[in-house]
Amino acid sequence: MKNEMGKSVVNEETGRDEGPQTFGERRFTVPVDTVFVRKNGTANPNDTVVNEMRFEVPLQSNRLIIQKNDLAILNIIAANNWKRPIYFTSPYTSLGFGSYLRKDGLTYRLVPIKTERPQDKWLITQRVGSLSQDMNIDSATKNILDKFVYSSKKGTYLDEENRRHGLSIRTTFAEAAGDNADIGRKDVANKLLNKCESMISAGDLPYAMISRSSSHNIYGLYYLEASYKAGNMSLAEKVRAALKKDLEQERSYYNYLRDEREDLFIGLEMEARDNEIMLLILDDLNKAYGQNPQTNVPAVEGKNPTIITNIKDSAKRKDSNRK
Repeated sequence: MKNEMGKSVVNEETGRDEGPQTFGERRFTVPVDTVFVRKNGTANPNDTVVNEMRFEVPLQSNRLIIQKNDLAILNIIAANNWKRPIYFTSPYTSLGFGSYLRKDGLTYRLVPIKTERPQDKWLITQRVGSLSQDMNIDSATKNILDKFVYSSKKGTYLDEENRRHGLSIRTTFAEAAGDNADIGRKDVANKLLNKCESMISAGDLPYAMISRSSSHNIYGLYYLEASYKAGNMSLAEKVRAALKKDLEQERSYYNYLRDEREDLFIGLEMEARDNEIMLLILDDLNKAYGQNPQTNVPAVEGKNPTIITNIKDSAKRKDSNRK
């Protein structure tokens, strides 16, 4: 970064130093002082710390595309030497170091460790994929339970963009609650869920609702499983009933279009399919947790197809009224 990208390249016409206009590398290593990163809290005592962080910038359309903002991020990482925390507001994967990001609540910290995947213990993850990387359970719990503050006047209208932000908050609480329940801390899990319920009214942000890519209901399924994991059956039943009602209404809508207005159904086949899959997942969750709640649910292999979803943090999406 210093010797190549830091070279001076002056534009003869403008006299401005524009720097190199090509980028010849896509594989990088970042050295790690393992003793230092444990001492300053970058890594937890029980983490497996790597001697160097290795990552590869992915190609885009078979081309290596690096922009100035990417160079800024790479330079920050190169110069930081793990002295200060580096955080992202979303699971940043475009430069290839996504596997070294760990969720600390609503943010993602760059850490030189082999991250774990507690979310693999979730039945919903087997069906729609994970929403994020490894979660630093103790740190995330402290941040969102003791520090995070959110309030919205009851009856506030949340448009599509703000619903996504609200869902991101609710789902972070769900992740932390479910992961705590999986390690035997159901009391903490219920504190997280209770705080989330006190902050975000289901009247303003429903547990279930039609949305682009069915993302609202997918988040709802995560919240449902978190409630089941925590043993909070009253909350689970409210979420389950809301999801069942909305998914069945959507089924009726798609069936009507298919049977009565085939011209309008064209292009909605995948949406109708995904809606059916979510109804199957809802049934699986009820069978796995509903009657005999379990902390660790075994994998349900081969029964349902998988929803391939590209849900991303709302910060990476365009507003609904933008083209």
